[in-house]
Amino acid sequence: MNESSGLLSNIFDKRVLNKYTKLLPEKHNIYYYFEIEADNCGFIFYIAEEKQDLTKNKLNTDLIVGYVSGFISTDKVELNQEDMDDIMENCVEKLDRTPYKKNVLKVLVGKGKGITLIPEEQQLLIEVQTRFIAEDLTITFVSVNEPYLGKGVGQFLMLLACDFAKHTYGIKKISLDDDSDNAWNLERNLYIRLGLWYINENNNPEMEGLLDIILKKFKAIKEYYTDKTRKSYDGSPFIPYFI
Repeated sequence: MNESSGLLSNIFDKRVLNKYTKLLPEKHNIYYYFEIEADNCGFIFYIAEEKQDLTKNKLNTDLIVGYVSGFISTDKVELNQEDMDDIMENCVEKLDRTPYKKNVLKVLVGKGKGITLIPEEQQLLIEVQTRFIAEDLTITFVSVNEPYLGKGVGQFLMLLACDFAKHTYGIKKISLDDDSDNAWNLERNLYIRLGLWYINENNNPEMEGLLDIILKKFKAIKEYYTDKTRKSYDGSPFIPYFI
């Protein structure tokens, strides 16, 4: 295992990273910690005023704004026939709970010539196709310190992780287990807002998404969380963290 820790701008494309760093207040920056193994890269990205050497110590969360952690596939993963069959069975079960199964399955197997899918069918097709992408960005934890809650820091960190996984390793898919208090809350859930979806029934909070869909939300999220004219959830004036 190879460990490293430092300033993210030292190892990541500055043209990509610039859209994130320029939103941060003065003295705040983005740091990383990597554990690189044969087939994955374990990571932590955190916002803070100073770097912590995570090759020697655990992250001191009292000294940071927030962090995101997870793993990124670094090698090609080949699905065997058993894997493919299990995924297809799960997808068919999901489609069985909708009125759109027939058209979606036809298009999926290449027999949908002449079929125009409605938006609901198009979304289901995307979700089914995503299940067959083996390599992914897996998010294990997103945490924001209390003074910065409600200011978009969690979404910022998720977008950052997506951009890094896409541009560094060519990853297309994100997955996670939603253990948040807003699991299955389709209106207030952080991950739903970013464009992820649940892949199982209620009470089984596995989620997936496509990085390209999520990254398209950067502009809207930036505008929302830098808007000084709007109100917070409790009706008080909103004080942005991002500039």
